[in-house]
Amino acid sequence: MSHKQDTEIAEVWYEAYRSFCISLGSQTQVPWDGLLKVDKDTATHQVRSAIHVMSTIGEDKIHSAWRSYMIDRGWIRGSVDCKVMMTSTILANELTLEERVKANLLFTIVRVMSE
Repeated sequence: MSHKQDTEIAEVWYEAYRSFCISLGSQTQVPWDGLLKVDKDTATHQVRSAIHVMSTIGEDKIHSAWRSYMIDRGWIRGSVDCKVMMTSTILANELTLEERVKANLLFTIVRVMSE
């Protein structure tokens, strides 16, 4: 799969997740076109990780792969999400319900769009 295809899948997945957040009353997710390059790169990396290990992956493995990706880039677990301080509240071992929904959206969209 090409980088362009990975990025297209990442955009569809991100917008589906953003819609889910909106349905819960959260307006914190900006549209894909308004994301910083680092955020788009992170989403695209998550798509590539899912594609790479789709046959054996579970939610815990994609989260673990994402955590490793972020930690390798200098991010740490913090009490708030802050791009300047490079802290994230979801660099934890356990996924919340919302994070599991996000992972399930990723798997479903990757499966459908990569067939």
